[in-house]
Amino acid sequence: MLYYTTGGISRIKSSPANFTWEAVFCPAGPAGYGVEEGGADLHIFNNIPKKNQDAAWKLITFLTSPEIAATWSAASGYIAVNKESYNTYIMESVVQETPAYLVARDQFEYAHAQMMSKNINEVRNVVNGNLNDALTGGKTVVEALEDGQAGLIRIIFGDHQLGLPTWAWAT
Repeated sequence: MLYYTTGGISRIKSSPANFTWEAVFCPAGPAGYGVEEGGADLHIFNNIPKKNQDAAWKLITFLTSPEIAATWSAASGYIAVNKESYNTYIMESVVQETPAYLVARDQFEYAHAQMMSKNINEVRNVVNGNLNDALTGGKTVVEALEDGQAGLIRIIFGDHQLGLPTWAWAT
């Protein structure tokens, strides 16, 4: 099993791997599906000249147009940022060949806000590393939880740990 972003579909599809694969919804539990939305942002700053703002808006309009968003989605596997992209020839062709490109779009209705924090990339590395270690047997679940918690406290609070309690994980 590979737990990965749909943004990697094109990479997996073009890899030399010789096995059948597919993309599926993230599992659902009592609180719903475990899927978050994420991605990059496009910004126009208000303290730049009006001609620069206009040019930035023109670029954003171009990048988010159905055809360009479809091209990006088809090339990467990431969800297209424009719903109309899925009605373009590009996406219809890609989806016909690889239906996995629809998984992120279809699950998006269940998505919730992406986890954000100070030093988010380091936080993700700690969470993903400890999850991987627990899943592959490199650590017990308790070790992964304890190491993960210690790592997150260090990253987020540094030397100012505010006397946060540590959890007593059940064994």
